[in-house]
Amino acid sequence: MDPILQAYFSNRRSFVSICPSCKQSYEFSPDCFPRTPRPSVRHECACGRAFSVVPVGLRSCYRKPVNLMGGLRKQTDAGKIQVPCTILDISPRGLQVSTEAIKSVVVNDTVVMTIVLDDKTRSRLTVQCLVRRKMLEGPMMVLGLEITPAVGAHTDILTTYTVGEPNGHTTL
Repeated sequence: MDPILQAYFSNRRSFVSICPSCKQSYEFSPDCFPRTPRPSVRHECACGRAFSVVPVGLRSCYRKPVNLMGGLRKQTDAGKIQVPCTILDISPRGLQVSTEAIKSVVVNDTVVMTIVLDDKTRSRLTVQCLVRRKMLEGPMMVLGLEITPAVGAHTDILTTYTVGEPNGHTTL
């Protein structure tokens, strides 16, 4: 049985996957996948590894698990000190953060996030986000945030950060 490799739906209306061994990226047309309850296709990478590729249709890009420090504040609280938070995962379109419970933040609020990436240049981004999900986990609050607007200067930085610099890209 081949290991499973997930393919994420891209802006170009195709599924994109990256070989974990050689970092070669592949693009799959939606027509490649059978119309079954658990669609998958067998794919052999140029490096020789074989995978069962499974499409992930709802997530538009890869969400990278991280443990980064950041800060957030409500957009309406201009000039106030940011609340420290831990960024649990990040993608070019959103992030999940954990922080002390803040009662004033509710779903559909706009917050301003400061993110310090652990890349070579220690990129510092300030992005505006919509609160899409709010859950309590013990004394901590976990927020699901959507970066708005979806396209901006942050997009290229976060895309490179989350997926890395692939060795190549192949369309199938």
